[in-house]
Amino acid sequence: MADLVVSARIAAAFALMGMMLFRVRMNRLTRQLSLRLEERLAERTRIAQELHDTLLQDFLSASMQLHVANDQLADDAPAKAQVNRVLDVMGRVIQEGRNTVQGLRSSDWGSEDLEQAFSRIRQELAARRAPAFG
Repeated sequence: MADLVVSARIAAAFALMGMMLFRVRMNRLTRQLSLRLEERLAERTRIAQELHDTLLQDFLSASMQLHVANDQLADDAPAKAQVNRVLDVMGRVIQEGRNTVQGLRSSDWGSEDLEQAFSRIRQELAARRAPAFG
């Protein structure tokens, strides 16, 4: 009977130790995942800011200058149709750029549940540890 009690206590101690190791591992993985998500968000924010501050602003400036030049052209000028087409293209490019910036700034991580996020941890960590060839 005493051996049974000792065996049960040893089994309980191992089970408790296993649970503690599991919790430590899960906490470490959670911190790694949070860090990785923060790194991605910071990079996306940086890219969105650069696109907005440089590329889109330059396109808007060029578009406004082209609008001014277009207004100075006579309605029957041969270049008028071509300038209007360029203005249309620039308008689409600016709108697509704005949509891209908005997409980079918004995050759909909130729709991902914790189980899905944890399921990607192994893949992301393996990708980090994989040797780079080339």
